[in-house]
Amino acid sequence: MYEFLDYRVCDAMTPEPTTISSEAPLARIEEIFDRHQFNSLPVVDAEQRLLGVVTKLDALKAFRFTADHMFPPYEEIMATPA
Repeated sequence: MYEFLDYRVCDAMTPEPTTISSEAPLARIEEIFDRHQFNSLPVVDAEQRLLGVVTKLDALKAFRFTADHMFPPYEEIMATPA
């Protein structure tokens, strides 16, 4: 029942995960999500240090309607960096 207590990080994590830089545009993030069926991606800096995680929900939030943009500017949103 408690076998998970014996798990180590290497048992669940990928040793060489797919990552993106904070400058990666939303279009690239969506491409990676679609190609690999990922729900999230680690965002790293130039030294591969973790800055955060971007999720599919984060990507969807970029398209929310506002009083200023009833029809969000698609090309502008897809160029937005992580």
